[in-house]
Amino acid sequence: MVRLTALLCARKYRATPAAVKDIKFPTGSLKSDLNLAKPSKSKAAGVEKTENKPKEPIVKKKILDSIVLNVQGGTGGSGSAKLVGKGGKGGDVYFIATKGETLAGVKEKLPYVKIHAESGGDATNANLRLGKSGADKWIPVPVGVNIYDNIGNYLGSLKKENSALLIAKGGQGGTVKNKFRFGGGQAVTAKIELQVVADVGILGLQGAGKTTLLQQLTLPLSKLPRPTELTKYAETRRMVYPDFREMSVLDTPGIWSGMQVDFRGQKILSYLRRTRLLMICLDATGSKSPKRKLNLFESYMCLNKEIEEYNAKMLERPTVVVVNKYNQDGSQFELFQEQLGSLTDFVGTVHPSLRPEKFFQPKHVVGMDLRIKEEDKLNELWRQIRELMDLYEYDRLDKEEDGERFIRMQRNND
Repeated sequence: MVRLTALLCARKYRATPAAVKDIKFPTGSLKSDLNLAKPSKSKAAGVEKTENKPKEPIVKKKILDSIVLNVQGGTGGSGSAKLVGKGGKGGDVYFIATKGETLAGVKEKLPYVKIHAESGGDATNANLRLGKSGADKWIPVPVGVNIYDNIGNYLGSLKKENSALLIAKGGQGGTVKNKFRFGGGQAVTAKIELQVVADVGILGLQGAGKTTLLQQLTLPLSKLPRPTELTKYAETRRMVYPDFREMSVLDTPGIWSGMQVDFRGQKILSYLRRTRLLMICLDATGSKSPKRKLNLFESYMCLNKEIEEYNAKMLERPTVVVVNKYNQDGSQFELFQEQLGSLTDFVGTVHPSLRPEKFFQPKHVVGMDLRIKEEDKLNELWRQIRELMDLYEYDRLDKEEDGERFIRMQRNND
């Protein structure tokens, strides 16, 4: 009962940034979706024997950030020239934002054929020459989605619960004006795309330690596996704070030069574009590019350049920089901190192809050694993420309230 009361309070009242200081990193309360091998011990003749079971393959599900639905409004009812009767209008198709709904749920519930609204009734003597209008079709979709047609035209967005959007109109019934001929319903191929894929998006060059960082943020320290291969697909996981606040974290494959002109690269960048906070993961000893090895500052500039060429507005997003292997021999962490303090002075030291015009504005720079379990550093990183996310949420709510207040003032003036 006490746990249920705490959960309800945590959902109703969001923790303030000041309360984040008291949060401690949980070391055994989070659940992992990885299948880890656990040794089984058996004793025979006083000898302890350990048998290692083979590891089951880790199934990584691709991110479902958009689906396509083929919808059509209902056909209008036939009119009657003999009775001078009017056919009923066909039903319309609406999308309605429903709390708790997911794209996977919508895809599972609806068939892969065209979704029709009800057709209008024909005009007959039985219905007094007035055909009945067809019922509208209401399709539940997740809250926070954008809707586009098959050629990319923006149809609208559903940001709030129970908000609705007309997608396809029903056909007109037969009347004197159209010579009693019914009209067909509007057919639309609608793409439903999530506005936000994850709260935090991790980006970095190949081999910087992004997947290890994701695991340390989202898994108990006692269950951290050792990554054995490079990330090939984007994936999301959730981290849970002791006050039940949840945040989703996105891990992406390594950024490469010119990825914004590549189809796969555009998809990865579109995931990062739909996050609220960016976390840049760097290797303090440098990173390898397809052409040459980059030092720490050049790696940072390379990421900055790629994001700027894709969408410069992403540079204004709250950003945290995590420098892996900061304490290893050959680390450039101290010099990197100096370079971040005066970017305009040091940007000329990198190759012209890596020089951006606008820069990230990181709020925090954290040095970590992801090869070991640094609980204090992770605890501090958790606090920083929570603080930035709460401030972002407060600013967003204030802007929404200001916008609604402005609309009310305009209506009152009219």
